[in-house]
Amino acid sequence: MKKLKITGFALLAALLAAAVWGCAIEDGEPLQTQKKDELQPGTFEGLSAKMEAQILQDYVEHLQSGGDERYSELTVDDVWIKKYYGAYIDGSCIAVMMEDKITEYAQIAENVGYSLYGSFRFRDENRILIWDNGQFHDPNQIYELYTTKLPDKTPGEIEFLYAAELSTIGTLHNGISIETQGKIKQCYIHQYSISPRNHDNVSIVSDYGAYNGCIALIIGFGWGGNGFGMIIVQESISGKDGAPSIVFTYPMLGIYIEIWDPGDGTGNGRLYGLSEAYRLGLVSYEDVKKIHDIYTNPRAPIEVLY
Repeated sequence: MKKLKITGFALLAALLAAAVWGCAIEDGEPLQTQKKDELQPGTFEGLSAKMEAQILQDYVEHLQSGGDERYSELTVDDVWIKKYYGAYIDGSCIAVMMEDKITEYAQIAENVGYSLYGSFRFRDENRILIWDNGQFHDPNQIYELYTTKLPDKTPGEIEFLYAAELSTIGTLHNGISIETQGKIKQCYIHQYSISPRNHDNVSIVSDYGAYNGCIALIIGFGWGGNGFGMIIVQESISGKDGAPSIVFTYPMLGIYIEIWDPGDGTGNGRLYGLSEAYRLGLVSYEDVKKIHDIYTNPRAPIEVLY
Protein backbone atom coordinates (compact mmCIF):
# COMPACT_ATOMS: atom_id res chain seq x y z
CA MET A 1 0.00 0.00 0.00
CA LYS A 2 1.47 3.36 -0.98
CA LYS A 3 1.16 6.64 0.84
CA LEU A 4 -0.11 9.95 -0.45
CA LYS A 5 1.17 13.39 0.45
CA ILE A 6 -1.33 15.21 2.67
CA THR A 7 -1.16 18.89 1.81
CA GLY A 8 -2.23 21.75 4.08
CA PHE A 9 -5.97 22.02 3.49
CA ALA A 10 -6.24 18.30 2.86
CA LEU A 11 -4.68 17.71 6.25
CA LEU A 12 -7.24 19.98 7.90
CA ALA A 13 -10.14 18.13 6.34
CA ALA A 14 -8.63 14.71 6.97
CA LEU A 15 -7.91 15.34 10.62
CA LEU A 16 -11.38 16.71 11.17
CA ALA A 17 -13.02 13.76 9.49
CA ALA A 18 -10.78 11.09 11.01
CA ALA A 19 -11.50 12.36 14.55
CA VAL A 20 -8.88 12.12 16.48
CA TRP A 21 2.40 18.88 20.47
CA GLY A 22 8.03 18.41 21.35
CA CYS A 23 8.31 17.87 24.94
CA ALA A 24 11.02 17.75 27.61
CA ILE A 25 10.46 14.19 28.83
CA GLU A 26 13.19 11.56 28.94
CA ASP A 27 12.95 8.85 26.30
CA GLY A 28 10.94 5.93 27.53
CA GLU A 29 9.37 7.80 30.40
CA PRO A 30 5.56 7.69 30.70
CA LEU A 31 3.45 10.81 30.86
CA GLN A 32 4.39 12.61 34.05
CA THR A 33 1.39 12.33 36.35
CA GLN A 34 1.28 13.11 40.06
CA LYS A 35 -1.19 13.31 42.93
CA LYS A 36 -1.19 16.24 45.36
CA ASP A 37 0.34 14.29 48.25
CA GLU A 38 3.24 13.16 46.02
CA LEU A 39 4.13 16.61 44.69
CA GLN A 40 7.02 18.90 45.49
CA PRO A 41 7.90 21.91 43.30
CA GLY A 42 10.25 20.87 40.55
CA THR A 43 9.28 17.18 40.48
CA PHE A 44 8.32 17.28 36.78
CA GLU A 45 11.40 16.75 34.65
CA GLY A 46 11.75 19.66 32.24
CA LEU A 47 9.68 22.00 34.42
CA SER A 48 11.68 24.07 36.92
CA ALA A 49 10.47 24.60 40.49
CA LYS A 50 10.29 28.35 39.83
CA MET A 51 8.12 27.88 36.74
CA GLU A 52 5.90 25.37 38.49
CA ALA A 53 5.37 27.74 41.44
CA GLN A 54 4.41 30.49 39.00
CA ILE A 55 1.89 28.26 37.22
CA LEU A 56 0.31 27.30 40.56
CA GLN A 57 -0.02 30.96 41.62
CA ASP A 58 -1.47 31.89 38.25
CA TYR A 59 -3.94 29.03 38.44
CA VAL A 60 -5.22 30.22 41.82
CA GLU A 61 -5.79 33.67 40.30
CA HIS A 62 -7.39 32.06 37.26
CA LEU A 63 -9.93 30.21 39.39
CA GLN A 64 -10.65 33.22 41.59
CA SER A 65 -11.15 35.50 38.59
CA GLY A 66 -14.33 33.65 37.66
CA GLY A 67 -16.27 35.03 40.62
CA ASP A 68 -17.05 31.64 42.16
CA GLU A 69 -16.96 32.17 45.94
CA ARG A 70 -15.84 28.58 46.50
CA TYR A 71 -12.36 29.62 45.33
CA SER A 72 -12.10 32.85 47.33
CA GLU A 73 -9.87 31.34 50.06
CA LEU A 74 -7.86 29.11 47.72
CA THR A 75 -4.02 29.24 48.02
CA VAL A 76 -1.15 27.65 46.08
CA ASP A 77 -1.18 24.82 48.63
CA ASP A 78 -4.63 23.87 47.36
CA VAL A 79 -3.78 23.47 43.66
CA TRP A 80 -1.38 21.21 41.79
CA ILE A 81 -0.32 20.11 38.31
CA LYS A 82 -1.83 16.70 37.67
CA LYS A 83 -0.15 16.09 34.30
CA TYR A 84 2.70 17.85 32.53
CA TYR A 85 2.90 17.58 28.72
CA GLY A 86 5.91 19.78 27.92
CA ALA A 87 6.73 23.18 26.42
CA TYR A 88 5.52 24.37 23.01
CA ILE A 89 5.64 27.36 20.64
CA ASP A 90 9.43 27.58 20.92
CA GLY A 91 9.16 26.66 24.60
CA SER A 92 7.19 29.73 25.62
CA CYS A 93 3.95 27.94 26.52
CA ILE A 94 3.40 25.03 28.90
CA ALA A 95 0.78 22.31 28.45
CA VAL A 96 -0.65 21.02 31.73
CA MET A 97 -3.68 19.47 33.35
CA MET A 98 -4.49 21.13 36.68
CA GLU A 99 -6.40 20.04 39.76
CA ASP A 100 -7.50 21.70 43.00
CA LYS A 101 -9.12 20.63 46.25
CA ILE A 102 -12.46 22.26 45.44
CA THR A 103 -13.41 21.25 41.90
CA GLU A 104 -15.00 17.86 41.34
CA TYR A 105 -14.98 16.32 37.87
CA ALA A 106 -17.67 13.95 36.70
CA GLN A 107 -16.37 10.62 35.43
CA ILE A 108 -17.13 10.41 31.72
CA ALA A 109 -15.19 8.68 28.97
CA GLU A 110 -15.25 10.72 25.81
CA ASN A 111 -13.24 12.26 23.02
CA VAL A 112 -13.05 16.05 22.94
CA GLY A 113 -12.34 17.80 19.65
CA TYR A 114 -9.65 20.45 19.38
CA SER A 115 -9.89 22.81 16.42
CA LEU A 116 -9.72 20.88 13.14
CA TYR A 117 -6.98 18.60 14.39
CA GLY A 118 -8.83 15.79 16.04
CA SER A 119 -9.66 14.79 19.57
CA PHE A 120 -8.11 13.67 22.83
CA ARG A 121 -9.51 10.86 24.98
CA PHE A 122 -10.54 11.87 28.48
CA ARG A 123 -11.92 9.81 31.34
CA ASP A 124 -13.46 12.73 33.24
CA GLU A 125 -14.41 16.36 32.68
CA ASN A 126 -10.95 17.78 33.48
CA ARG A 127 -9.17 19.21 30.44
CA ILE A 128 -5.71 20.18 29.19
CA LEU A 129 -4.76 23.86 29.48
CA ILE A 130 -2.04 25.90 27.80
CA TRP A 131 -0.25 28.31 30.19
CA ASP A 132 1.25 31.43 28.64
CA ASN A 133 2.65 34.25 30.76
CA GLY A 134 0.02 34.04 33.48
CA GLN A 135 -2.91 33.11 31.28
CA PHE A 136 -4.56 29.74 30.72
CA HIS A 137 -5.96 28.90 27.30
CA ASP A 138 -8.06 26.16 25.81
CA PRO A 139 -6.08 24.46 22.99
CA ASN A 140 -8.77 25.67 20.60
CA GLN A 141 -7.80 29.26 21.42
CA ILE A 142 -4.03 29.23 20.94
CA TYR A 143 -3.56 29.59 17.19
CA GLU A 144 -3.05 33.33 17.56
CA LEU A 145 -0.22 32.66 20.01
CA TYR A 146 1.71 31.00 17.20
CA THR A 147 1.24 33.98 14.88
CA THR A 148 2.29 36.53 17.50
CA LYS A 149 5.22 34.55 18.96
CA LEU A 150 6.58 33.27 15.65
CA PRO A 151 6.43 36.31 13.33
CA ASP A 152 9.16 34.97 11.03
CA LYS A 153 7.18 31.90 10.01
CA THR A 154 4.82 31.83 7.04
CA PRO A 155 1.11 31.09 7.55
CA GLY A 156 1.67 27.64 6.07
CA GLU A 157 4.53 26.87 8.46
CA ILE A 158 2.49 28.07 11.42
CA GLU A 159 -0.52 26.02 10.33
CA PHE A 160 1.45 22.82 10.22
CA LEU A 161 3.45 23.52 13.39
CA TYR A 162 0.18 24.09 15.24
CA ALA A 163 -1.21 20.82 13.88
CA ALA A 164 1.99 18.87 14.60
CA GLU A 165 2.38 20.12 18.19
CA LEU A 166 -1.28 19.56 18.95
CA SER A 167 -0.94 16.07 17.51
CA THR A 168 2.13 15.38 19.69
CA ILE A 169 0.45 16.38 22.94
CA GLY A 170 -2.78 14.61 22.05
CA THR A 171 -0.95 11.38 21.25
CA LEU A 172 1.09 11.75 24.46
CA HIS A 173 -2.09 12.28 26.46
CA ASN A 174 -3.67 9.26 24.82
CA GLY A 175 -0.80 7.09 26.04
CA ILE A 176 2.04 7.02 23.47
CA SER A 177 5.36 8.25 24.91
CA ILE A 178 7.58 10.78 23.17
CA GLU A 179 10.16 8.05 22.55
CA THR A 180 7.60 5.79 20.88
CA GLN A 181 6.20 8.66 18.81
CA GLY A 182 9.72 9.34 17.56
CA LYS A 183 10.24 5.72 16.54
CA ILE A 184 6.92 5.61 14.70
CA LYS A 185 7.74 8.80 12.79
CA GLN A 186 11.22 7.54 11.85
CA CYS A 187 9.69 4.27 10.71
CA TYR A 188 7.24 6.15 8.49
CA ILE A 189 9.98 8.41 7.07
CA HIS A 190 12.27 5.54 6.10
CA GLN A 191 9.64 3.03 5.05
CA TYR A 192 7.92 5.45 2.68
CA SER A 193 11.06 7.38 1.66
CA ILE A 194 9.75 10.74 2.80
CA SER A 195 11.76 13.66 1.45
CA PRO A 196 14.14 15.18 4.07
CA ARG A 197 12.41 18.55 3.74
CA ASN A 198 9.24 16.94 5.07
CA HIS A 199 10.71 15.04 8.03
CA ASP A 200 9.58 17.69 10.53
CA ASN A 201 6.08 17.58 9.05
CA VAL A 202 5.36 13.96 9.88
CA SER A 203 2.81 13.57 12.66
CA ILE A 204 0.48 10.96 14.12
CA VAL A 205 -2.98 12.01 13.06
CA SER A 206 -4.90 9.66 15.33
CA ASP A 207 -4.34 6.51 17.38
CA TYR A 208 -6.71 3.66 18.10
CA GLY A 209 -5.16 1.61 20.89
CA ALA A 210 -2.42 -0.96 21.51
CA TYR A 211 -2.75 -4.62 20.55
CA ASN A 212 -0.23 -7.37 21.27
CA GLY A 213 2.52 -4.78 21.57
CA CYS A 214 1.51 -3.06 18.33
CA ILE A 215 -0.22 0.31 17.91
CA ALA A 216 -3.09 1.13 15.55
CA LEU A 217 -2.86 4.64 14.10
CA ILE A 218 -3.14 7.03 11.19
CA ILE A 219 0.06 8.88 10.30
CA GLY A 220 0.74 11.47 7.59
CA PHE A 221 2.63 14.57 6.52
CA GLY A 222 1.97 17.79 4.66
CA TRP A 223 3.23 21.11 3.33
CA GLY A 224 5.14 19.88 0.32
CA GLY A 225 7.07 16.75 -0.62
CA ASN A 226 6.71 14.13 -3.28
CA GLY A 227 3.25 12.80 -4.04
CA PHE A 228 2.50 9.09 -3.94
CA GLY A 229 0.28 6.85 -6.01
CA MET A 230 -2.66 4.61 -5.27
CA ILE A 231 -4.67 5.18 -2.09
CA ILE A 232 -7.46 3.38 -0.23
CA VAL A 233 -10.94 4.80 0.39
CA GLN A 234 -12.56 1.68 1.84
CA GLU A 235 -11.06 -1.41 3.44
CA SER A 236 -12.80 -4.66 4.34
CA ILE A 237 -11.45 -7.21 6.82
CA SER A 238 -13.01 -10.62 6.21
CA GLY A 239 -14.05 -12.61 9.24
CA LYS A 240 -13.36 -16.33 9.64
CA ASP A 241 -15.84 -19.15 10.16
CA GLY A 242 -18.77 -17.06 8.97
CA ALA A 243 -17.95 -13.96 11.01
CA PRO A 244 -19.11 -10.81 9.20
CA SER A 245 -16.61 -8.61 7.39
CA ILE A 246 -15.52 -5.41 9.11
CA VAL A 247 -15.57 -2.43 6.76
CA PHE A 248 -13.53 0.76 7.30
CA THR A 249 -14.55 3.77 5.25
CA TYR A 250 -11.86 6.43 5.14
CA PRO A 251 -12.96 10.04 4.57
CA MET A 252 -9.93 11.33 2.72
CA LEU A 253 -7.58 10.09 0.06
CA GLY A 254 -4.40 8.85 1.67
CA ILE A 255 -5.89 8.56 5.15
CA TYR A 256 -6.09 4.99 6.46
CA ILE A 257 -5.30 2.99 9.58
CA GLU A 258 -1.95 1.22 9.87
CA ILE A 259 -0.46 -1.08 12.50
CA TRP A 260 2.97 -0.17 13.88
CA ASP A 261 4.95 -3.21 15.02
CA PRO A 262 7.96 -2.25 17.22
CA GLY A 263 9.70 -5.51 16.36
CA ASP A 264 12.41 -6.52 18.82
CA GLY A 265 12.69 -2.94 20.12
CA THR A 266 16.18 -2.33 18.75
CA GLY A 267 15.03 -0.35 15.70
CA ASN A 268 12.11 1.79 14.64
CA GLY A 269 9.76 -1.07 13.81
CA ARG A 270 7.58 -1.44 10.75
CA LEU A 271 4.17 -0.20 9.56
CA TYR A 272 1.61 -2.56 8.07
CA GLY A 273 -1.73 -1.92 6.44
CA LEU A 274 -4.59 -3.16 8.62
CA SER A 275 -5.46 -6.03 6.28
CA GLU A 276 -1.85 -7.18 6.08
CA ALA A 277 -1.41 -6.93 9.84
CA TYR A 278 -4.53 -9.07 10.30
CA ARG A 279 -3.27 -11.64 7.79
CA LEU A 280 0.10 -11.81 9.57
CA GLY A 281 -1.56 -12.28 12.94
CA LEU A 282 -0.35 -8.99 14.43
CA VAL A 283 -3.97 -8.16 15.26
CA SER A 284 -6.89 -10.54 15.75
CA TYR A 285 -10.45 -10.27 14.49
CA GLU A 286 -11.51 -9.05 17.93
CA ASP A 287 -8.72 -6.46 17.82
CA VAL A 288 -9.97 -5.23 14.45
CA LYS A 289 -13.51 -4.98 15.83
CA LYS A 290 -12.25 -2.84 18.73
CA ILE A 291 -10.23 -0.62 16.37
CA HIS A 292 -13.36 -0.20 14.25
CA ASP A 293 -15.44 0.66 17.32
CA ILE A 294 -12.95 3.34 18.38
CA TYR A 295 -12.64 4.67 14.82
CA THR A 296 -16.39 4.98 14.32
CA ASN A 297 -17.37 5.94 17.88
CA PRO A 298 -15.41 8.91 19.28
CA ARG A 299 -16.98 8.34 22.70
CA ALA A 300 -15.94 4.70 22.93
CA PRO A 301 -14.88 4.10 26.56
CA ILE A 302 -11.50 2.42 26.19
CA GLU A 303 -8.39 1.82 28.28
CA VAL A 304 -5.26 2.44 26.22
CA LEU A 305 -2.07 0.95 27.61
CA TYR A 306 1.17 1.48 25.69
